[in-house]
Amino acid sequence: MRPLADSQSGFTLLELLVGLALLALAAAMTATGLGGANRVWDRTSQRQKATQAVAAAASVLRLRLEQAEPASLFGGTAILVDFSGTAETIRFLAPPSASFGSGALRRDTVSLAADGSLLLSSTADAQRRRPLPVRTEVLLRGVQSLSIAYFGAGPPDGQPRWRDSWRMRQTLPALIRVRVRFPPGDPRWWPDLIVAPRATIDSRCVQNASTGRCRGR
Repeated sequence: MRPLADSQSGFTLLELLVGLALLALAAAMTATGLGGANRVWDRTSQRQKATQAVAAAASVLRLRLEQAEPASLFGGTAILVDFSGTAETIRFLAPPSASFGSGALRRDTVSLAADGSLLLSSTADAQRRRPLPVRTEVLLRGVQSLSIAYFGAGPPDGQPRWRDSWRMRQTLPALIRVRVRFPPGDPRWWPDLIVAPRATIDSRCVQNASTGRCRGR
């Protein structure tokens, strides 16, 4: 009996080539799948970071606005609150944040820069002739618009409602609403931030009996 031919005992060259081609195709499909998964992961991670940045900025603003102090000013015969709010900017007094340690009140300003940066600026509230250093923190970048409103009773109607300014008043607003909007296509979302200042009385005011004003003001 004759032995089997060598061609019947192994793979032909064509079979090897086909096998190698299938392996290469499987490797390419696997690499493509992993690349797509990595891109999805990157997009998800970026969205999470953007959401966390918005939440952190809102948290900082809430804390500072809650601590707004109704510090007294004197405009003619009326005692007014040292607070100035427009539809685009808020300026108010508040205790120093933890990064400053203890000390005198700080004058904070919330505004939107021309480059779309949401800013929180802070400077010491002191009566000095020389300029005081200002520390500015960028809370968010790429902001399209900032809109601020104030709830409370005031002129000319004396009715409690939302207003686009709060200046030269005898009290702080009952509520402050901060709206931030992003450009079209930006996936970030800012829910309306509504804050009620904690203080209603100027606890730091020690009246001077002869003038009726707060000492040192």
